[in-house]
Amino acid sequence: MPRTFSIAEAQALLPTIAPLIEQLQALYSSLQENNSRTEELSESASPNEAGDRAHLRVLSAQQLELAETFDALLAQLEGHGCILKDLKQGLVDFYAMREGKLVFLCWKTDERRIEYWHTLEGGFGGRKLIDEPD
Repeated sequence: MPRTFSIAEAQALLPTIAPLIEQLQALYSSLQENNSRTEELSESASPNEAGDRAHLRVLSAQQLELAETFDALLAQLEGHGCILKDLKQGLVDFYAMREGKLVFLCWKTDERRIEYWHTLEGGFGGRKLIDEPD
């Protein structure tokens, strides 16, 4: 059984997890940028040019470091008991109990508070206001 949160418990975590999500989004952007630069250099570089090979090694080392940092931050976020559903949107779910059933409390980084929930199968499209009847 996963850890379940009350609305207040999940809400109290938002100041902690919001910066983690922001850092993950920035790292993901850096990973994509670094990957694009690596691909461009790989396509245009001469395999015999020492400078190009050295630059590719530096980019590869940077990519590895970015990926390791990303993984560590993601593990830290998940260690709080929440689930990152969509990095681009900053969408996070928290397991909760509602009327005896396991559900998700649902929050996006552009929302001030946790105001929505959905069934485990319902996903983002099935979000309902917490105060709304089932």
